[in-house]
Amino acid sequence: METPPRSEGDPEAERAARLAALRRLGAAPEQRQPPAAPAAARSGAPRLRGHQRRAWTLAIAGSVVLVALIAFGASLLAHARLPQPTTAGHPSAQRYIQIAPREARLNCPVDIAWSPDGQRVAVLGYQDHCPDWPPNAAYTSGLLLIYNAKTGALEQRIALDQFVTGAGGVALDTHTQYVAYQALMWSPDGARLALPFFAQRGMIAAPDPVSLLHGANPATMPHPVAAGVLLLDANTFQRTELVTAPYTASESSTAPLEWNLITHNLIHSALQLPPALGYHWGAGGVLLPDSALISGRTAAPPPLTPVGDPAGDAHFTVWQPGVTRLGFIDSNGIGTAVPGLDLYFARFAAWSPDGAYLLAPAYYGGRVDTFQLPQPTAEQIQAAGWGGAPVLPARDAALTALYGPTPRVLTVSWSPDGQRLAAWDGGAIGARVNVYDARTGKVATTLPAPAAASSQLDVSPSYVGEVMRWSPDGKHLALMSLELSSLVIWSVA
Repeated sequence: METPPRSEGDPEAERAARLAALRRLGAAPEQRQPPAAPAAARSGAPRLRGHQRRAWTLAIAGSVVLVALIAFGASLLAHARLPQPTTAGHPSAQRYIQIAPREARLNCPVDIAWSPDGQRVAVLGYQDHCPDWPPNAAYTSGLLLIYNAKTGALEQRIALDQFVTGAGGVALDTHTQYVAYQALMWSPDGARLALPFFAQRGMIAAPDPVSLLHGANPATMPHPVAAGVLLLDANTFQRTELVTAPYTASESSTAPLEWNLITHNLIHSALQLPPALGYHWGAGGVLLPDSALISGRTAAPPPLTPVGDPAGDAHFTVWQPGVTRLGFIDSNGIGTAVPGLDLYFARFAAWSPDGAYLLAPAYYGGRVDTFQLPQPTAEQIQAAGWGGAPVLPARDAALTALYGPTPRVLTVSWSPDGQRLAAWDGGAIGARVNVYDARTGKVATTLPAPAAASSQLDVSPSYVGEVMRWSPDGKHLALMSLELSSLVIWSVA
């Protein structure tokens, strides 16, 4: 990765400035910030990172669904307060708040969402432990936490399963079935929260990478028995609607579901969207492609326009929060990275501007052509399973800068205006978020990461929990990090 160029100034002036800084540090030792601990030294970091990578491999097929069972007791609705969050004394461009959701009993994070006014951040996960980790673990409920984005204070703590299995809800055999929450969305008017889910049986197994990428065996997948969407009032956090339908898994069940929230009907149980660089809403809840991708052709790079928000915008692009990685060729269960086989995947749900239609989350993206060397051969592309797939053009110079010959997974997120790209590599020593200028590919800002929280989040190979999202105004960046066991909110100038 590139780093910002050093400015050259008058040597005497620079020396005087350094001496003045040292005097200030000597006079105020309590303001010094210790360096972030290397990732390798953080407790549990290697274990978490390994689970994260396995989880992203599962996620690419759209097979990952997050799991929870029925809530016991109204006492779980009691509000909890976290200890005072850490506010780092970095310059304003690097100021952050660190929150440890584990201290509010949240584990296995699923998703995070900003309120439209940027005042609150919602975190979706599970109480105390993952539903399937450790194996045969006791029952656990889905859990929603609402934080003040300015102070880090915990404002609400809501046990979710009671709203799914309560009056008029889904009947579950809690010994063999559970509720699997998929995503979290805040409505554009800030009035509601939407949580699509499956009620299902079975845990996720891990088939080989090629089958994961190109159609996993349904025998290795969970078996949904019902699907639905839970809608909560964003002020009272009570259930306003619960839309459900019977559901049977099939080979196409990795495709997203689409719901009519007005009629309470499941209108598409296996919606196949044509590959494209973006989509817009048509009549009757139909999503239509913008800049459709054609197999065997590389489209022209798109203009650097706003990326769009799937939760409420009439138009949005595929350049949503996701991951970059290298492609692999599988040989006898051993994956070999292919330099130049650059992949990008984004997972997102969509909500129509009128609030009538909701598309459950699925994975979009695929192979990216950065026009850099080395280029994979046709044989390598075919062996990796991408021979007939459409090719995305690199959106910008920032995305191109992220790819290289070293296999790694980066969590990425574009600012709402599409002019900046944030990238997090939690597995690197001295882990940090680099914010790139989309036009030049240069690092514009570096956001150092805090040390890992002492209360470690539990994760299972079946889960995806690492996500990074910009605030609606593009002034703050939130990262739910498994590596740090933290929700970190930076102020980004």
